[in-house]
Amino acid sequence: MVLARRFRLIIVIICLIYVVPSEVVASTYVPVGDDAYNLLFRLEAEGLIKSGLLDTLPISREEMRRLIREAEWNAKRESHLSKEDEQDIQLLKERFKEERFEDQQGKVKYIRPLDEVYTRFVYATANPSENGLNYSRAANPNGFVYNNNGDIYKKNSNFRLGSVSLADLGWFSFYINPEYRYSGSSRLTLKRIYGVLSALGLDLQIGKDSQWWGPGYNGAILLSNNAEPFTMIKLTNDHPAILPWIFKYLGLSKFTFFVTRLGSDSVPPNPYLWGLRFDLKPVSYLEIGLERTAILGGQGRSESLGTWWNSFTGQGENVAGEEAGDQRAGGDIKVTLPFSFQPVQMYLEADGEDQCGIYPCKWAGLTGVYLPRILNFNRIDFRAEYANDHVTGYPNAWYTHHIFLTGYTYPADKGLIIGHHMGTDSNDLFLKADYMVPEIQGRIYLSYDREKHNLSGSPQPIQNAATLGIYLYTKKNISLNGEYTFGKISDTPRGDLDINLFTLGISRYF
Repeated sequence: MVLARRFRLIIVIICLIYVVPSEVVASTYVPVGDDAYNLLFRLEAEGLIKSGLLDTLPISREEMRRLIREAEWNAKRESHLSKEDEQDIQLLKERFKEERFEDQQGKVKYIRPLDEVYTRFVYATANPSENGLNYSRAANPNGFVYNNNGDIYKKNSNFRLGSVSLADLGWFSFYINPEYRYSGSSRLTLKRIYGVLSALGLDLQIGKDSQWWGPGYNGAILLSNNAEPFTMIKLTNDHPAILPWIFKYLGLSKFTFFVTRLGSDSVPPNPYLWGLRFDLKPVSYLEIGLERTAILGGQGRSESLGTWWNSFTGQGENVAGEEAGDQRAGGDIKVTLPFSFQPVQMYLEADGEDQCGIYPCKWAGLTGVYLPRILNFNRIDFRAEYANDHVTGYPNAWYTHHIFLTGYTYPADKGLIIGHHMGTDSNDLFLKADYMVPEIQGRIYLSYDREKHNLSGSPQPIQNAATLGIYLYTKKNISLNGEYTFGKISDTPRGDLDINLFTLGISRYF
C-alpha cells in the first residue's frame, strides 16, 4: 500500500507540473492511419527526427510541422541524405504547408473549409468479416479488414466518399469529417468530429476521434484504431515538454488522459472507459511509454467517486464486492539506432490483462524491428512484428471479463476489439517491405499477415493474408492507392474460407 500511495503522489505531481505557461496555439490532429505517419516513422528511424514522441497518436498539425522543420534542418547536416529522405521531407512540406492569416487584432488563424476530399472503392469476393471464429466473444471479428476505424465492408462492392473541414483559431480549433458509405445499403456518418481548446500548454479535445498507443505498426495491445472512434474527452500536452526540477532527467515527456462511454449495447449498458499514458524520451534514441486503461460503472453498477478512485489507483480488482472494474496496464520501449551503414529501430510492448496484488499479470506482448533501408539500398525498407496474447492456463484471458460481458470492444454490437485486431488467445506475425520510387513520388509495398487463434483449445484456425499495393502522390496534391489482398482461413468450425480484396483509393488535398 505504501508503494501504491507513492505512485499516486508521483502521478499527481507530474500532472500538475505539466501545466506551465506557453503560447496558446490550438490545432487539429492528423488522423491515425494517415500515410504521413509512415514518412515520419522512416525519418525518425534514419535519425532525422530526434525529438518526436510518435508512439502516441494522433499528433497535431502544428506538431507535424515542427517535426518536418526538424527533419529538414537535420537533413542539411547529414552527409548521407538520400533522394528517398529528401522526397519524404518535400512531400510532408507540401502536404502540411502553413497558410495562416492574421485578424484585426493580429491573432494568427487558419481556416480550411475544404481540406481534403477522398473516395475509396473496395470489392470483396466474400464477406471480409466472415472468418468462422465463433469460439469466443473476443475472437477477431474483423477478418481481413482491420485498423480502419471500425469500418465494416461486405461482399461485392463497397464505396466510401468523404470530406474534411478544419479550422485553427488561436485558442480553439475544430475538425469535421462526414462520410457517405455504401455496402449493400447507404448511410451517412460523421467519421470524426471534435473541437480542441488550448491553454497553459494543454489541449482539451472533446468529440469523436481515434487513438493509437504504443510503437507497434500492425497492432497495439491496449488502444488502436481497430474499433470505431470514441466520442470522448481527452487531455494532453501535444508538444513534448521538459519537466522542471528532478523530473528534467526524464527528458522530453508527454501525457494523455481520456474518458468515454462504450454505449448502450454493451453489457452492462453504458460503462465508462478511461485511459492514461505517459511518454518519455530521456535521450534521442530511447522512447518509453507507460499506459493504463480501465472499464467501470455502467447500468446497475457503482459510478461513485470512490469507485473512480479505486479504478484510478488500482484498488479493488478481483476483490469480491469491491471490484472497481476491468483494468489493464503495462508499457513499451523503443530504441532507435541510426547507424550510417544500417539504421535499425527495435521496439517492445508488454501489458497485463489482470492485476495480481499491485502489479499487472496475465501478460500480452508485441515486439518488432524496423529497417528504414537495407544497407545501401535506400529504396527498400522492411518491418517485422510479432504479437501474442495467449496466457497459459487462462483460456481467452485477453479482452474478456466476467462482469463486462461484451469485453474490450466498441461498439459492442460489432464486437470490434479496442486493442490488437487479432483478438483473444491468439498470436500474429506481420511482415512488410516497401520499395520507394522517388521519380514518381511513390512506393510499392508487399505485406504478409498470419494470425493463429484459439491457442488454448481446438481447432486452432490460421488466417493468412498477402497484400500487394502501390501508393502515389502527385504534384497536384492527389494521392492514389491501389491494393490487392488474397486471404485464406483454415481449420475453422465452418471449414476453409478464401477471399480476394481489391481496393482503390483517391484523395485530393487542398
